[in-house]
Parts: sequence; C-alpha cells; structure tokens
Amino acid sequence: MHISSDEQKSLYPAPTASSTPSSQDPYRPQPQKAQLVACVHDIGTGPLLQTCRYSGGYTMYWRQGKFEITVYEARSGRAVGTTKILGISNITCDPTALVFAQDELTKTGRTMPSLTASRKALARWVEADR
Repeated sequence: MHISSDEQKSLYPAPTASSTPSSQDPYRPQPQKAQLVACVHDIGTGPLLQTCRYSGGYTMYWRQGKFEITVYEARSGRAVGTTKILGISNITCDPTALVFAQDELTKTGRTMPSLTASRKALARWVEADR
C-alpha cells in the first residue's frame, strides 16, 4: 500500500527495523507494485493536549489531529473504503524550541497518527482476501 498525505511534511517518522521488513528498502518505494493507495486528509483538530511555554514569549499549543483516510484500488482508482483516525493523544513539551525571528510567537500544532494506529486502521483492506 502506498500512503499519500496532503501534508507538506512526512506523515510518519523515518522507517526503522521495527516498522519495515528488512527485505523492503523504505527509501526506494516501488509504486508500480502497490495494489492500494491510501490518501490521508487533515479534517481538523480535537482537544488541546499541551501548552508549551518557552523563554522569549514563545508558546506552542498542541491539539490532537483528526484525519480521514480514503483507500483506493491502485489499478482502477476505485474507492474501496474510508476511515477516520486521530493523532496521538499524549505529548510532552520539548525542552527547547528553535524559533526564527520572523516566526509568530504563538503557534498551534496538531499531533499525527501513530504508525501502529494507522496500520490498525488500514488492516481491513491490507489483509483482505482478493
């Protein structure tokens, strides 16, 4: 399955030995072999999870992200299903924050879904009989 997002940044952290089978090179995907395509769309935010305050007046508010995943058959483009998923619900403030002079002093971020939660949400299509 190929996972695509409307986010500019990566949806998931770089693969590790625990998240990717050793026989697959995560940095050389083979889209021609994909049978399904999952498109992840940001549909808003949930509750405030954490307020992080830093010296110099910088504040970061973290909210739980809400996302919708639509799964398509790669060959035909036919939608085969949709599900909703939430970003992680626990977050801790980083001890430091890199802020550039032109940045606003208050920002709101949203958490992304965990790889485990995403795999669980997509399992019904990935593990389905053909």
